Amino acid sequence: MLLIDDLATDGMSEAVFLNALEQAETDVMEIFAFIDFDVFPTAHSHVSLAKLRDIVDCARKDQYFGLSMLEEVGKFIEDPAHWSRQRGGIAGL
Repeated sequence: MLLIDDLATDGMSEAVFLNALEQAETDVMEIFAFIDFDVFPTAHSHVSLAKLRDIVDCARKDQYFGLSMLEEVGKFIEDPAHWSRQRGGIAGL
């Protein structure tokens, strides 16, 4: 079976899905995510259509969004826990 997820962030939703599928004795051959943030360590490898860095690079090249927004997303990519903590979010998973 191929498990398809729309967005891969911290791997938590994938873990829930995989657990349910394993309980149903389903063999998951691969995990596919349309977009992979690729900023948090995950227990499972997967294939994706694009990584967040790729999207930001294209947005910068084609001048989508403002430079300040792209820089802010870049800060998140470089250190998501610190970025989140500075804004009142969680500091880790």
